[in-house]
Amino acid sequence: VLIVEDDVLTATIISKIVEKADLTPVVSHDGQEAYKMLASDSNFAAAVFDIELPKIRGTDLLKFMRSEKSLYSIPVIMMTASSEYVRFQ
Repeated sequence: VLIVEDDVLTATIISKIVEKADLTPVVSHDGQEAYKMLASDSNFAAAVFDIELPKIRGTDLLKFMRSEKSLYSIPVIMMTASSEYVRFQ
């Protein structure tokens, strides 16, 4: 499971949850690093993205995944700690 979260504590918590589900977490702390991971490896069971990330936003990562045939079917959970209403297409 690809976890893209710039907050180390939050990434650690999500990783522990993923491990308890007998899955392997792969953590990235910025969108550009995650983009490179996705471009080179489409073998993720799922992905968890923070919406607000350094370098490339989580919403842009999702758009990239939906434009690539090899990544299109990977389930994605989007999350944010922001109190602002976020809408994306």
